[in-house]
Amino acid sequence: MSEAKNLFHAEENSLKEFKGKVKGNAVSKRTLARFIDNYEDLITQSKVITRVSDRLQSKLNKANAQIAEQNETISDNNKLLHNTIEQLVKAKVSKKASTIILTAAVVLFVAEEVLLEEAINNYVNIPYIGLIVKLCIALSLKAFESTIEKFFLRKEHSKIVEQGSWDVAEVDNTSPSSPITAEFGGR
Repeated sequence: MSEAKNLFHAEENSLKEFKGKVKGNAVSKRTLARFIDNYEDLITQSKVITRVSDRLQSKLNKANAQIAEQNETISDNNKLLHNTIEQLVKAKVSKKASTIILTAAVVLFVAEEVLLEEAINNYVNIPYIGLIVKLCIALSLKAFESTIEKFFLRKEHSKIVEQGSWDVAEVDNTSPSSPITAEFGGR
């Protein structure tokens, strides 16, 4: 506040002096001319200050618009990165689960052929019973595959969060088909 008083100190003194002379009816042409000059100087200074202020405000508005645009670009890139990471994790987990299930399928089919098929055919006299058993094995393995995928997805998600590479709370992923978001309490 003291800076504002110092800034307009000369103008305030000039105004007080002029008011005093007006009250005393002692306004001369010289006093009036000096007051007019002071007033014109004040108007000129106000115009300059206003122009400078307008230019600074314009620069601030442009900078704020640029920052908002960059924030939007960063947010879009973060969402894209999140989706890409999610797809990579899903592909990695799916590959791992498929490998495990394929290995289990080969082992179970070979075991069924070697160990069970002969015994089943001796005790149960139903045609194509071996095929039915293999079909049951295949269907149960498919169900087991999705369980393995979910387990590995949870494990990978925990690893990612622990490493600090990805914070689910910062990313707005509203995709209901997102395996990681749906699995781990996404929005």
